[in-house]
Amino acid sequence: MIIEKNHQEKSLLGYFVRGEALKRLYDGVATGIGLINSFLVITYLSVFNFGLYQLILAFVGILDGLNTGLLESVVGVDVRRHLNVDKKDSAKRLFLEYAVLKIGFAVILTTAVMFGAQLIAARYGEDIALFVRIASLLMLIRAIQSVQTVFFRAVLSFAHWSWPAIRECVKLALIIGFIFTGHFTIFQVVVAHVVAEAVALVAVTIFGFIWAYRKVFSQVKAYSGYVITDLLRNQGWLLFVRYGFSKLAKNTMPWFVKIFINTEAVAFYSLAINLVAFIENLMPLAGIEPIFALKADNPGEISFIFKRSVKYTLWLSAIMLIGALFLVPPLVTFIFPKYQPSLLLFMVLALALPLYGVYKLLKVVLTALREQKILTMRIANEVLIIPIGAVLCLPLFGLVGAGIVYIATYVERVWFFYSRLVRQYPEFRVKLRTLFMFDDVDKQYLARILRRAN
Repeated sequence: MIIEKNHQEKSLLGYFVRGEALKRLYDGVATGIGLINSFLVITYLSVFNFGLYQLILAFVGILDGLNTGLLESVVGVDVRRHLNVDKKDSAKRLFLEYAVLKIGFAVILTTAVMFGAQLIAARYGEDIALFVRIASLLMLIRAIQSVQTVFFRAVLSFAHWSWPAIRECVKLALIIGFIFTGHFTIFQVVVAHVVAEAVALVAVTIFGFIWAYRKVFSQVKAYSGYVITDLLRNQGWLLFVRYGFSKLAKNTMPWFVKIFINTEAVAFYSLAINLVAFIENLMPLAGIEPIFALKADNPGEISFIFKRSVKYTLWLSAIMLIGALFLVPPLVTFIFPKYQPSLLLFMVLALALPLYGVYKLLKVVLTALREQKILTMRIANEVLIIPIGAVLCLPLFGLVGAGIVYIATYVERVWFFYSRLVRQYPEFRVKLRTLFMFDDVDKQYLARILRRAN
C-alpha cells in the first residue's frame, strides 16, 4: 500500500511492475480455472440454455448498472487526494458515506427484483423467475465489492485483484460437485455463479479488507461534516447518467441479438465477446490506474506517462490481435465444435483490441483529471450507436452486425475522449510519428524492467 508521503517517493515503475506481476498471477489462475469452468458449462448445457443463462445475467446487469460503478472512480480519486494531503479524517468520512449509499441502494434494488420476479413468472414461468431471484443477489455482492475496490485503489493495494481467482476456484468445485451428483442444469449454473461470488467476497473481506482498513483508518476519527454531498451536488447527476446509461447500453446487446436472431445466437455472441474480453484482460493496464490517481494533481507527469502508455499499448495490442486471429479459431473449433458459428464474430470483435487499450487509458486519465462532464457527454453518442446500430446491422448482417456495432462504439469512444482531452489539455496530444519510434527513454524503461524481472 502507498499511504504515507514517504511511500510515494518509491519508484513508480517498480510499483507498476510489481502490481502487474501480481495481476498476471491472479489473472493466470482465474483464466486457467475459468476456461475449465466455461468448458464444463458449455459442454453440459445446450446452446439454448447457455444463451438463456447469458440473458439472465444481462438482465441483472442492466439493473446492476444503476448502482455498480456509480461514483466508484470519482470517489476513489477524491479519497486518494485526501490521503495525498494527509487528510485521513476526510478520506474516511467520504469512504464511509459512499459505502452506506452504495450498499443501501443495492439492498433496495435486490429487494425490488425479489418481489418483482413474480411478474416474470407470470410471463415466462416460475423457473425463470427463480433464476432471476437467485441472480439478483449478485447486485448486493457486487455493491460490497465495489465499495472495497474503491478503498483498495485509493490506498494502492492489490488485494481486490484476487477476487476472480478465488471465484473461479470455488465455482469449479461447485460445478464438479454438481456433475458428480448427476444434477447439473441451468439452475445449478446460476447457483454456482452466485455462491462463488459470495465466497470470494467473504475471503477478501476477512483476509484483505479488514486488515488494510484497520491499518489506514483505525486511529483516525472521521470528519464530522458531510463530504459526499458536495460531490453529489456538483457531479452526481453526471455520474448517474454516465454509469447508468453505460451499463444499460452494454447489457442490452444480448437482448437485441435474441430479438433479431434467436436465443442460440445469444450463446454464440456471448462466447465471442467473452473470448475478446479474455484477451483484453491480458493487457497490462491495471497497474496504470492507481499511478494516475497518485499523480492526479500533476497534469504534466500524467501527460508524460499517458503518451508513453499509448505507444506501448498500441504495440502490445497489435501483437495480441495477430496472435488471437491465428490461435483462437482452431482452438474453438477443436474444443467447442458446436460453437463454430461464433468465430467470424470473434474475428470482427478482435479488430477493436487496439482501440480498447487506448480507450481505457483515456478513460483513466480523464477520471484522474476529474473531467466527469467529458466522460458523461460520450454516453449520449453511445446510447444512440448501440440500439440504432443493432436495429440496422443485425437484420442486415446477422450476428456479425453485433461486431460492427462493437467496433463503431470503440471508434466513437476513442475519437470523442481524445479530441476533448487535447482540446482541454494540449500537452496530452500524441504525435503520430512517436508511436513508431523506439527512443532512449524506451530503452531505459526496457532495461529497468528486465533488471527487475531477473
